Amino acid sequence: VSAPTWARRLRSEQTARANRHAAMQAVRDGDRPGGSATPSLNDKDD
Repeated sequence: VSAPTWARRLRSEQTARANRHAAMQAVRDGDRPGGSATPSLNDKDD
């Protein structure tokens, strides 16, 4: 038995909200000094 339409919609909205939150946290963490393990490709050691 599948869930009612309203329940599927609610779950979809909650999943989308959680995904947006995770994306925003990743962006925020990347903006912090030392928050990212990926070096900037624009910085050159001359």
